[in-house]
Amino acid sequence: DQSKYNDLLVEYYCISMSNLSVYYKNINIDKSIKYEELSYNFIKKYFEKDNRKWALLYIKRGCDYSLLLRNKKPKLARSIINEIIILNEENLIIDESFWLPHYVKILNVFGLIVSRKDKEKRIQMFKKAVDISFENFKKETIISIWTDLYIQSLSNLSNEYLNYNNEEAMLYFNELLKIQENLYKDNPIIFGKEYLYTIFDVAGLFVKT
Repeated sequence: DQSKYNDLLVEYYCISMSNLSVYYKNINIDKSIKYEELSYNFIKKYFEKDNRKWALLYIKRGCDYSLLLRNKKPKLARSIINEIIILNEENLIIDESFWLPHYVKILNVFGLIVSRKDKEKRIQMFKKAVDISFENFKKETIISIWTDLYIQSLSNLSNEYLNYNNEEAMLYFNELLKIQENLYKDNPIIFGKEYLYTIFDVAGLFVKT
């Protein structure tokens, strides 16, 4: 019906603007930001009219927009991600199984946006993401979204510790390496690249220590 058609148009517009943003990211960062801003502001209007229907798309666009803004407009980036994390925490009460993976993604984005001067806050966000994703990852018997989220969270935390604590970095990199090694054995074509990057990171730590 007409309502579903209109919803598809809204999604199509947001995705199109975001795709243009991705295209320009390494060519013209200002253009990239502008297209993601169009996508974010567009869906925000719909979200304000019906926050249940558009919450997920609003959260996705807000995360991408805030990441693009973190160097150019850090205050605005933090403001957007703060709104989104509050929204997701409210949605967790309604349906935890659906919203929890998105919450972990937001925690990782939040950690990346926080100023490097506030290392305790960055670590707090990444550790929370690691803890939640690990609890769900260990329950899985097959590769799932929690596999990706646990790897992403471990990677962010490991790389954060690289800046000032090599021992902690090594601890989390070893865990990351163990998981990626198992995934690589099962499917070397898909997981080979990331596994290789982690080996290089761990080797770099040995050179430092």
